[in-house]
Amino acid sequence: MNWFIRFSVLLLFPSFVFARVSVLNGLTQIHKLQLGRQISGKLVLKNESTKEARIVIYKQDLMAPCGEQVGYFPVNSHAKSMADWVKPAVDERILAPNEEYTLFYTIDVPNKTIENGSYWSVLMLEAADPLKEDQTQGVQVNSVIRYAVQLIGEMGTMEYPPLSIEKVDTDKEDKSVMLRVTVRNTGKFSTLGKIQLEVYNEKQEKVKLLQSITKRIYPGNCNQMEVDLSDLKKGKYECILVVDNGRDLYGSNVNLEL
Repeated sequence: MNWFIRFSVLLLFPSFVFARVSVLNGLTQIHKLQLGRQISGKLVLKNESTKEARIVIYKQDLMAPCGEQVGYFPVNSHAKSMADWVKPAVDERILAPNEEYTLFYTIDVPNKTIENGSYWSVLMLEAADPLKEDQTQGVQVNSVIRYAVQLIGEMGTMEYPPLSIEKVDTDKEDKSVMLRVTVRNTGKFSTLGKIQLEVYNEKQEKVKLLQSITKRIYPGNCNQMEVDLSDLKKGKYECILVVDNGRDLYGSNVNLEL
């Protein structure tokens, strides 16, 4: 059986940025795995500032239950966690100014029968300035940037999962109006998904085609997609809401009144 691992990097919490650390070798890395085998991989990090940066590496799990915010939890918090398979070479490292450092890791694939589908966990990279502190109004503030590196393992041949629309809401904020759609992954594999909204006026004329950004949706989990309706004039509209998983389209009719 073949496995695939995808790594993607998401900047989570930018704060007082003194030491700037980036990942040089891309946001996604794919590894083909076999049962009982160990593979090696790497993340190339660079401190692009003139100050030292302390990197702390640790593992967490990511979950996005429907109706809740995306959260990070202790390892093995869900049945599809693969945190136990991943071992970074170090758990801490200080990077000199402008230093480039290769963080090696290994992935030990269990030698046992495992159900087809996606498995995932998160490798956290926390970068801070170990020397510099900024004093603001008498309060000492340390600079910290935290990255979440999503590790996704796919067992067996990838099957595009069906997606379903769980909830549709409109949200008015000041002068903007957003359509927010909660999308659930009902399959066994993770997928990248997006929504598009075809907007028709009362004369059945197509007046707008709106698209969300692409987001990953994990099996049994949800993600919220949104499109901006602020450019539409006040009135009633009939819309076709389409969810796209990269291969299949799932549609629903939506009536809007702005």
